[in-house]
Amino acid sequence: MQRILFTLLLNIVTTANVYADSTTAHCEIYQNSTEKPDRIIPCIFSQRQGHITINRSDGIVHALSPDENHAVGTFTDQFGKIVYRQRGLESQGLIFRFPKERVFVYWNIIENPK
Repeated sequence: MQRILFTLLLNIVTTANVYADSTTAHCEIYQNSTEKPDRIIPCIFSQRQGHITINRSDGIVHALSPDENHAVGTFTDQFGKIVYRQRGLESQGLIFRFPKERVFVYWNIIENPK
């Protein structure tokens, strides 16, 4: 009985941390050399224990893990590349600077992004 109770308690504790905070958003995708976005698309932004996922409607998923060898706001993507989180959108969203593009994640939703 004690083993069953322990297993049940362990399952409750481990699954309690699995849920992520997520929100629907829109993403503006910029090539690093451009000032205007190439695309504005719906996306889902999720964050769990410092890990970030940006699931874009164009099929691209960015899975970012905190990089503890660098400053706060520095992440490593699923391919081992360094990604920087930047400020500049105030409370409207976040900017992520990837090696070849920048992704601006806005919390407000655009009805029909192009």
